[in-house]
Amino acid sequence: MNLMKYTLLLILFVQALAISAQNDSLNAKTTSLLRDGNIEIICDARIDKLIQKHISLNESKPVIDGYRIQIFFASGTNSRKMATDTKANFMAKYPEIIAHVKHEQPNFKVRVGDFRNKLEATRVLNEIKRDFPGAFIVMDEINLPDI
Repeated sequence: MNLMKYTLLLILFVQALAISAQNDSLNAKTTSLLRDGNIEIICDARIDKLIQKHISLNESKPVIDGYRIQIFFASGTNSRKMATDTKANFMAKYPEIIAHVKHEQPNFKVRVGDFRNKLEATRVLNEIKRDFPGAFIVMDEINLPDI
């Protein structure tokens, strides 16, 4: 019986030591090794120009879902030239409507207008159908109109 009391007492004592040996992480103080300082980066000026060009090319322009009229679609060796010629031809006939050349590999498309709803696009489509009989309305992301 005495042996059992001593064994139980020894186990409790060892457990108490183990519990008190644990680190109290809530009250532990941390010290930062960071110091105030300056870093100077020396590089070629052309790198700065490339970074600025990358930023300007990737600036997001505000767009919304809307409609455009597709007047040209082609792929092949001369498709880029045909698309730009079609855009120039359209702009000569309808200077008040913006035309966009869109490249979705391997196709070149010419889409015109920035219409918020299909009714606006249909009105313009009826007007340009005589010059571009293959034109049709497509959903696209359009540029926000100026207010």
